[in-house]
Amino acid sequence: MSSYGELIQALRVLKNVKEKRHGIKTLASLCSNRAFQVRIVQRGGWRTAILPLIISLDEDCRMYAALAVANLSTSAATHPQLLEEEVLRHLVPILQSEEVQEVIAYVLNALGNFACSEIMWHELQQMNAADGILTILKQTQREEIRINCLFCLANLTADPWHRKWMMGKEVYEIIWSYMQDPNYTIMSYSLAILRGLAVETEAQELFPSMGLVPLLIGIYHSQCPQSLKTLSMDLLLHFSMFKQNAGLMMEKEVAQVIELAGRGTGHVEYVPIGIAIIANICESVDLHDRIVESPLFEVLTEHIHNDNTNVQTHVIRALMQLSLSPKYHHVILTTGAMANVCPIALTQRLSIGMRTNALQMMAAVCATHPTTPTTSDIIDLMFLIVNSEENIDIRRAAALVIANASSDSGNLAGRSQWTGGRCCIGSGVTSEVYQGHWTRIGQVVAIKAITERSAIRPDEQLAFAREMHILTQVQHENLVKFYGVCIDMPPLRIITEFCEGGACFELLHNSDEVDLIWPQQIKMCKDVAAAMCYLHTFDPMIIHRDLKSLNLLLDRPVFGPTDEPVVKVCDFGVAKLQASPEGWGQMTAQAGTKHWMAPEMWRGTKYDEKVDVFSYAMVVYEIVCREVPFEQEEPHLRRNRHILRAKGELNHEKATFRGSSAELKAAQQKYNHGE
Repeated sequence: MSSYGELIQALRVLKNVKEKRHGIKTLASLCSNRAFQVRIVQRGGWRTAILPLIISLDEDCRMYAALAVANLSTSAATHPQLLEEEVLRHLVPILQSEEVQEVIAYVLNALGNFACSEIMWHELQQMNAADGILTILKQTQREEIRINCLFCLANLTADPWHRKWMMGKEVYEIIWSYMQDPNYTIMSYSLAILRGLAVETEAQELFPSMGLVPLLIGIYHSQCPQSLKTLSMDLLLHFSMFKQNAGLMMEKEVAQVIELAGRGTGHVEYVPIGIAIIANICESVDLHDRIVESPLFEVLTEHIHNDNTNVQTHVIRALMQLSLSPKYHHVILTTGAMANVCPIALTQRLSIGMRTNALQMMAAVCATHPTTPTTSDIIDLMFLIVNSEENIDIRRAAALVIANASSDSGNLAGRSQWTGGRCCIGSGVTSEVYQGHWTRIGQVVAIKAITERSAIRPDEQLAFAREMHILTQVQHENLVKFYGVCIDMPPLRIITEFCEGGACFELLHNSDEVDLIWPQQIKMCKDVAAAMCYLHTFDPMIIHRDLKSLNLLLDRPVFGPTDEPVVKVCDFGVAKLQASPEGWGQMTAQAGTKHWMAPEMWRGTKYDEKVDVFSYAMVVYEIVCREVPFEQEEPHLRRNRHILRAKGELNHEKATFRGSSAELKAAQQKYNHGE
């Protein structure tokens, strides 16, 4: 049997008082060991050993028993069983008894620890524990007991019921006398009580009028411990939450402390608090003039690109509030904050409030400066708008940005830049691809246009927006280059580089006269691998989900063994960005084409980026064997070679049909009849 088990058993039967004192003293020491605390309670330590002695006639036994339960209470893991064994029913009455001071001190220590557990709050309310603690605080002359009383009350402020009770009892009036106590521990717990009460709006309004703010400013500038300065800053933060205190926060001495905190002068942990206070002050529109002209605005601009999410959240909130004053829109633009809006709005791991505030700031600025969003911003905003899985507030804010930006005709000028004949080089179910010429750069381009119909389905809009969103972020020699997008009028169009060699599907399966040698095949496989490695190591990771030879374009034609192939991956219509570092979020089943699709995708089970690895293996098989993977395996997908080729020529955006329109129509009829 372990030592604590033997002690518990012995304390049940010992009759000699001296032996009991020694036993309970030893047990109290063991109760301070975190490795034993839960097991001591489970073995009946409180019920059979400590409780009988805490109510015994011997003063020393009571004192060590109280110490034992105080030590046990330091572990939150012991609280549920101790609550079940009605520990509070035995401890709270001791506060009203004529007990020795040491016992009272230890009981208060235990109650303070129990006050940290929400499961204890109701029982403490029912037994009026706070009333007994407050009575002792008023009467005691012993510093240790005063500290433990303040410790209890500070922890009880976490309970909304006890907060309201303390405000009703005007506990802050009693605490006031301890605010400048020479003992820093007493001063710290007193500040902790006021900070806990400052959650209440009543306290936020009342405490500044009592002269607490100058005291907090004095603490910040003093040589007191860092913990006291942190508490004083927390109190200022709570006061700033009450809108009517904004003017007080802008007073010279207070604003100076906020500025120092926001700059991290003295301690870097104050930066989020200082920025949060500034953001709270910015909610008062009538103070915007003073804020922008003060050093507080400079503090905001210093943290525009801060990597700390907490800091960035408050910076965005502050600028969003300032954007409600149109005359400062040009000032906000000079901070460079607009460059962060879309990256923030698109990052799903950030809070909805932060992402919405960023978009609302851009929408407000666009009302007076409609050319603010860049082409990339417009694409990202469209992606948010059409994504039905996105939060509705974010979609509305993104739509408001687009609406305000559309007031400038310059944002709609794009069609005239794309000239040249309408030479169709590919046709699909949802889009057509044309060869065009970009006059501004004097370059041949490919123009992918969503097929013009009476209405575009939401899934087509999302695919279009997803492709634009990804193309604007990635850049690799083996990925098709993105040049721009036209959204001025239907059809929606994506402009990319023109790959003269056409789709690899054509070379591999429709060009039997072209012999590929092994080095060419190796080069093609390496090009695809380089592109996929880039996507899979991108931050956030991107999976293509539709990798196949139809989505691999040749930079230039390959006519024989002497031509070096350069392969580029295209078509990101079903690609997916990783939702967070922990996972992919909800994934669409059967995205892609079944001949190249990993089994987990077409089965509809959970999958990740490894589906691209499977598709890559199918592409390698295609390149080496010049055969369509699994062509004869699935009856519902079995087609003659010329029919499968027709499918590629007809239904994929990047495939090139080299026959006449009559031949195209004939091939389509054969395909429709399953020949």
